[in-house]
Amino acid sequence: MDEKIDFKNEETKKVFLKYALPCSEDRDKSKIIRYIKKDLETDLDIQKSFPMAINMLKILSKEKNENKINKEIIREYFWFKHAEMLKENNPNKEIDKCLVLPGKIKKKHGKRKTVELVNGEERTINTEILENTEKGSWITVHWDYGCENIEEKDKNNINDFLLKSKIIN
Repeated sequence: MDEKIDFKNEETKKVFLKYALPCSEDRDKSKIIRYIKKDLETDLDIQKSFPMAINMLKILSKEKNENKINKEIIREYFWFKHAEMLKENNPNKEIDKCLVLPGKIKKKHGKRKTVELVNGEERTINTEILENTEKGSWITVHWDYGCENIEEKDKNNINDFLLKSKIIN
């Protein structure tokens, strides 16, 4: 799958980078954050930086007969397929940090917030790429980054999937 990745629009590209940010090289994190927050272009080669995720997005888009990667495909990958792949490829390892988990904001500490994740863990995370994060809000968390504000129904869908798949207890 050598064809270029084609996101539906810049906002969709930003959603991808919000989820991929924790997996980026340390030297690229600030570039990605500037791009997400300030619309500053980046010289980051997304395909080279995130080859597995990009290939999975291409596969999912073909399965759905979509010409471009949209937000729903990105969410399907990070919320569900990514978790399945982690479990399958790491059956005896701790994968909680790698999972994208829903969390409820409990306390604010500037750009960092304490969230209670659906697996019961409490984690202090970076939320600088999120807007409108208030105490009680539901967000997705990947490693130590808040990725996206979500509705409670999305939290329930992700949590139900993770429980049914025995990815979390």
